[in-house]
Amino acid sequence: MRQIRKISIIGDGGWGTTLAIHLAKKKYPVTLWGAFADYVALVKKTRESKKFLPGYRIPASVQLTADIEEAVSFGDLIILASPSEYLMDSLKKIKKTNYKGQGFFKRG
Repeated sequence: MRQIRKISIIGDGGWGTTLAIHLAKKKYPVTLWGAFADYVALVKKTRESKKFLPGYRIPASVQLTADIEEAVSFGDLIILASPSEYLMDSLKKIKKTNYKGQGFFKRG
């Protein structure tokens, strides 16, 4: 099995942000994607998700982006952490990218 070197997390809510913080502390390079560019810019500036996870600092090593193409092309592993009501929308956005899988799961 391939070693996971970089992780992308799709969904910057409480669960996705918690995973990003935890994995960054474990020294994994992490990119965290959010659907709303203005909110992602605010979190990037403050390093805190005041809406979803107030009081927890997001390490500087976590890359934040609202660009789905950037997010899916970064990781060796992609974690879907979108709330279930937004999951289909997130998957549709991924389908529109050039993502072809990176060794773990490949779409046909």
